[in-house]
Amino acid sequence: MPRSLCALLLLALMRVPSGAMAASASRVEAVTMPAWVTRGDVRRPLGPDMALQNSDEIVTAPGSRVVLRLGDGSAVKLGENARLAITAAAPGEDGVFRATLRVLQGAFRFTTSALVKSAARREVDIALPTATIGIRGTDVWGKALPGRDFVVLLEGRIGITRAGEAEISMAQPLSVFDAPAGAPMPPLTQVSAEEVAKLAPETELREGAGTSRGGGVWKVQVVASRAQVEALEAWDKLRAAGYAAAIEPATTAEGTSYRVRVPGLASKADATALAKRLSAELGFGSVLVTR
Repeated sequence: MPRSLCALLLLALMRVPSGAMAASASRVEAVTMPAWVTRGDVRRPLGPDMALQNSDEIVTAPGSRVVLRLGDGSAVKLGENARLAITAAAPGEDGVFRATLRVLQGAFRFTTSALVKSAARREVDIALPTATIGIRGTDVWGKALPGRDFVVLLEGRIGITRAGEAEISMAQPLSVFDAPAGAPMPPLTQVSAEEVAKLAPETELREGAGTSRGGGVWKVQVVASRAQVEALEAWDKLRAAGYAAAIEPATTAEGTSYRVRVPGLASKADATALAKRLSAELGFGSVLVTR
């Protein structure tokens, strides 16, 4: 297939109707790019409303944030320089949503709304490099650090297990599991609300930082050209750098032109921030913010 047709086919595949996304066990709710998902041997940029599959691995770059929405309605938030693999995520025949997530690196937060807490039944395991968190309905913040796992219980109850050691139950809000690799599991400690407030921004979306989400109407246009090759080169460059760009052909009396855009920005401030970043980091000139 000619390369130009491949690009347009990929564009069509990216525009999956939002109703189809709802059937997925998990999806991308919001992303501050650049970020990627690896599926099999294929690595592609992560974009809003993207349906995720078991065995997908998500990677964020410096300054990035990602919010995933699981099939039971709970959310998983990732901070910058994070790696998360979805080992399994699906509802069972008994009505219990089961998922296994592997946090290989970086900060995460698993959280549920009051409505989801009351309506959903779940068994979610979050595997860190040296420990596994068993979640049955709660709010927890954690981080996989080199040679160390760090977990703060914000609400609810979790169980933490490590190979060869008995499970530790955590039910006290603001209790902390801070365990170095290769050493016995230490006693739980406590952290203050003020200390948690300092940690929380690592996984929270930042307003006006270039976040895209489902339903976002703002776009950043980096190229508008009648030269198909120029449009494809810009599309390639953006996607290789972790930005979910799209090519939008337009037919006029003068012929076909190609606009290369990053769509779905949540606000004008987000689009403006992304436009500045693409110009400074990737060298695009005449970057436009549009709706």
